[in-house]
Amino acid sequence: MHGLHSRRGTAEGEEHALLTHAGQRAIALLKRLELPHHRVHDARHFYAVRAIRAGTPYELVAKQLGHADVAMVAKVYGRFKPDHDERDRWELAADALDRADAARAEARADGQDRVDR
Repeated sequence: MHGLHSRRGTAEGEEHALLTHAGQRAIALLKRLELPHHRVHDARHFYAVRAIRAGTPYELVAKQLGHADVAMVAKVYGRFKPDHDERDRWELAADALDRADAARAEARADGQDRVDR
C-alpha cells in the first residue's frame, strides 16, 4: 500500500504529513493573493537553474537540494551551465554597465558642483 497511510507512525510519515500541510497552506496563500499556483518542485528547479547559471558547483547544488547523486544534478541541470565564453561576455557587459553608471554619477556630481558654486 502506497501513500501516507502506509507510513503512519514513522518519521517519514510525519515529515510527509508536515510537507503536505505546508503545501496546502502555500496553495491557500497563493489563491488568497490571486497568484498562479506553483509547486514546491518548481521553486527547487528555479533555484537549481539559477545556481548552476551562476557557476555554483554541482556538488553544492546537489547537497542543497538533498540529492546524493551529483551525476544526476549534472545530467539534469548541466545544460544550464554557462560556458567560459558566455560567462566572459556577461562579466564584460556587467563591467561596461558599472563604468557607465559611474560616469553618469560623476557627470551628475559635476553638474551639481557647478550649480552649487
